[in-house]
Amino acid sequence: MKGDEELEEGPLSIRRMLDDGSEEGGEVGELLGIAAHDLRSPLANIRSYAGMILSGRGAPLEPRVERAARVIVKNADRGLRQVDDLLDLIRSQSGQLSLEEETFSLEALIRDGIRRAEPLAAENDVKLQWEADGAELLLTGDEEMLGRAFAALVEAAIRRSPAGGEVPIEAEVRPTHIVVTARDAGGTPDAEELEEAFDWLYQVVTNNRLVAGLSLGLCSAVVEAHGGTVGVDPADGGARWFISLPRSSGA
Repeated sequence: MKGDEELEEGPLSIRRMLDDGSEEGGEVGELLGIAAHDLRSPLANIRSYAGMILSGRGAPLEPRVERAARVIVKNADRGLRQVDDLLDLIRSQSGQLSLEEETFSLEALIRDGIRRAEPLAAENDVKLQWEADGAELLLTGDEEMLGRAFAALVEAAIRRSPAGGEVPIEAEVRPTHIVVTARDAGGTPDAEELEEAFDWLYQVVTNNRLVAGLSLGLCSAVVEAHGGTVGVDPADGGARWFISLPRSSGA
C-alpha cells in the first residue's frame, strides 16, 4: 500500500513532466491528447444514434426504450464534456489553447453558465438563484470557453450543497473588474480544500474526482488566459467560489 508521501508524489511527478518542457513531458501530453481524441469519436457516435432514436423517426417509442435512450444521451453528453475538458486542459498546458475574442454581456455569460449547470443542480436537488445586478455590462473574450468556466464554478458550489439547498449567484461590479460568485452551504472548507480546489492533477489523481478536477482545472486556465483570477474562500458556513474578469473597454 502506498504511503501518503507516495500518493502526494503522483500528481507532482505528472505535473513536472507536463510543465518542464522535456521530451518525456511532451510525450505524456501527446499520449493523453490521442487517448482523449480517440475516446471522443465513439462517444459522439453513441450520442448521435441515441438522439436519432429520440427524434421520433419511425414507430412511436415504448416508454422504457425512450427512458433508456434519454439515459444514453445524458451520459454520452457527460462523457463528451469530460473528454473536451481534458483536451482543452492539455492544450492549455502546452500553450495551444485557442480563444476567440468577442464582446458579450455579463448576462449572457451567467445565463449560459446556469444553463450548463442546471442538470447537475436538478440531480442534486439544488436551486440556483441569480441576482442580475450589473448584467448589462460587457466583457471581451471567448464566450463559449468562459461559459464553460463559469458553469464549472457553479457546479463546484452545487456539489458542496445539501439536498434542498440553494446556490446564490451574484455579480459585483468594480472599477476595472467584474466579480461573479456562487455560494454554497456545505460547511466551511478546510485549508487543503481551499488550496487544492483548482489543482486538476491533485483532484484527479489524489482525490479521484475526475469530473470536478478537469472542469475546475479548465476553469482556472481559461480565466487566467483572459487576464482574470479564480478562487474560493470560506463564507457563512460554506464556500464562496468566484471568478474575477477584466471589464471590457467602454463597459
